[in-house]
Amino acid sequence: SVSSLLAVDESIDRALGERRALAQVTAGQVDYIVRQGLKMLEEPAATEGFDLEDADPEPERRALRRALSGSIFTRVYLTDAEGEVLWTEPLYSSALGVNLGFSADAKATLESGRPSVSGLSTAVADGEPVVSVVAPVRGPSGRLAGMITGDIVLSGTHLGDMIRPAAVGRTGYAQIVDSYGTVLASTRPGELLEKSDHEGQVAALIKEKRTSSGTCHGCHETAGEEERQTE
Repeated sequence: SVSSLLAVDESIDRALGERRALAQVTAGQVDYIVRQGLKMLEEPAATEGFDLEDADPEPERRALRRALSGSIFTRVYLTDAEGEVLWTEPLYSSALGVNLGFSADAKATLESGRPSVSGLSTAVADGEPVVSVVAPVRGPSGRLAGMITGDIVLSGTHLGDMIRPAAVGRTGYAQIVDSYGTVLASTRPGELLEKSDHEGQVAALIKEKRTSSGTCHGCHETAGEEERQTE
């Protein structure tokens, strides 16, 4: 009957609204953790003795160790104004002297003097897939003197655990996706670093900074049977 159909539609709309609200809360938590990580990278430059323009590297190395401790980052790098790595924590000797200025996020920070966050990237230290957070470092004169970069390793991190509360129901799942549609974290095994099923739609939402909700009928199948999923 018409009344039954309206009741079903209202139930679906209510469920979609609840899922979207849960996704927004989860996204806010992830954003908060990334912002806290950025704050950890910005703090070293304000510590006593931190000066990339002098001949004593010890204050910078101590500050880098503090920035790494208790943060979401697996490793952190300190570079000069050209992007050349001066020190890493933990120490990766092979990364010393490597220029990070080639990456889009580092280049953006060096050119603008503002923090940046990458999409899918590759760690200079060992080639692992990472997301990098970059903070500018200014000297006593106020000029850009370098940058501090923190790597969030995508394999074996807590990113999947952070978004798990948003994956409700038998078929519900949650993902963190970059602006190119690459899955950076997922509650579905095997989808890490794959292209999202909705990469075009996700990219548009990220660019426009808006939210959306809807139902998906044909792009996910389990055991040969089509399943309806809420996204």
